Amino acid sequence: MYRNRYFLWGLGITGFFLAVLLLLTVTGRSGRSSGPLSGNRPVIVSNPEDAYLRWHGAGQRGRIVIGISRWLNFVDIDTTRIIPARNPKPLRVTNLAAGAEKQLSARNFLTVAVMNGIAREIIHLVPEAEYPDRAAVVRKGSGARVRDGVISIPYLGTPRRITTVESLQPFDEKVLLYVNASFFRYLQPEELLTLLKSKNIRADDTVLCLSVGDSEVTDGERARLRRFAELLRGGDNDGRT
Repeated sequence: MYRNRYFLWGLGITGFFLAVLLLLTVTGRSGRSSGPLSGNRPVIVSNPEDAYLRWHGAGQRGRIVIGISRWLNFVDIDTTRIIPARNPKPLRVTNLAAGAEKQLSARNFLTVAVMNGIAREIIHLVPEAEYPDRAAVVRKGSGARVRDGVISIPYLGTPRRITTVESLQPFDEKVLLYVNASFFRYLQPEELLTLLKSKNIRADDTVLCLSVGDSEVTDGERARLRRFAELLRGGDNDGRT
């Protein structure tokens, strides 16, 4: 009985989030808020989840998020665990989103961004040297597809794609950009900036993460992240990263 009830709640949760995603999509670009923040003055934060807190506080909704990191940051959340103990009737997306936010961590902040309507699509760029390993692991996962250098793993109806900067297809819409210091194990700041410009990436809210306390990120990588911030602040990029 209880198993059936949680199964039905799970179906209801999925349906609610699909409806929210559809609403964010059909409203078009004019209905997608860029929040009260404008321009591209990058913000440096200590931890990955700080990026979510910034975007949430800025009122970002229905955006494409590009994450650049060695870590994916979109571990799935078990929706059956965030149903309130005293479930209000009817079940509301806002209640479920609040439950997801309570589980916010470095490992899942992009998933929480999806569940709270901040992100309608996630494009995650991993270092080219690590992409083959990522693809091999993802092939074992349920619902994952690998095609033309892009790994697709939808979640609650939201597109999630893993690829490399080199394989990224150019597009016109401005994005929320997240860059983790770990990525600079393989590229210099100037190289990353050149690649992003070549893909016409334009961001109106850029968060750069030092990953303080993460033993796998070196001080040299953090220094290169700060250099990347200086490059973004230093010239007229026409809104491009």
